[in-house]
Amino acid sequence: MEERTVVKALADEIVKIVSPIKILLFSRKTDLSGGLTSFKLCVIVHDNENEAETAGKIYMECDCELPFDVVCYCESDWNELSCEKGTFASSVAEKGEAVYES
Repeated sequence: MEERTVVKALADEIVKIVSPIKILLFSRKTDLSGGLTSFKLCVIVHDNENEAETAGKIYMECDCELPFDVVCYCESDWNELSCEKGTFASSVAEKGEAVYES
């Protein structure tokens, strides 16, 4: 299955489960022929959501044919950290590709 299809299908499942503000694709692994083998998403949720619980819910309730990882941020932490040079969030904001925005 094509990379965009796999990532989009997972993003659509995540949207149904947790209603995020934004989802970014920030890492992907490929095999020697360029086929996607795994990927990582950053999910930004509303401040009233618990990031750890949200990540757990995604892992438990979402099916994906490829291995994936999820990093969750609440909106206020994301807004602060994504602008702070040298943070992981700023790297994700700079290099990540938006796959969903509310």
